[in-house]
Amino acid sequence: MDRAHRVAYRLAYPVMRRWWRLLKRRQFVVVAVWLDDTVLAVRHSYKPGMTLLYGGARWREDHRQAAARELQEEVGITIDPDTLRLVMATPNMHLYELRLTKKPELLIDRREVVEACFMHPGGLREARRGGKVGEYVRRSVARPSKA
Repeated sequence: MDRAHRVAYRLAYPVMRRWWRLLKRRQFVVVAVWLDDTVLAVRHSYKPGMTLLYGGARWREDHRQAAARELQEEVGITIDPDTLRLVMATPNMHLYELRLTKKPELLIDRREVVEACFMHPGGLREARRGGKVGEYVRRSVARPSKA
């Protein structure tokens, strides 16, 4: 059953991306969850590579609430949305940071998200891409260690 869900995600994702671009109304949230010098990375069943956690904000949903909801839905981390710090915002994307002091238990569905772990930010797909999120990741790689 999980395999069928993964195939459905893989087939639907390209269609949905075109639809979101056509409507130009899609609002996204990105969440960088830091544990010391590592960041939470996820691998989606419908895209290659490890990325930051991201998802869509529902119609009229507060972006901070959307980010907290995505954390809970994709990796099982439940937080108070007020603990998220807004790092940057564009007309269609809000990027939040969360700093943790201990490693949480990660619970993934193995349908949409097939892998989740803390890793060096240089290994993220965004580190090799342009855009605002890519700039954020590259800056975080260049930051000196906080050890």
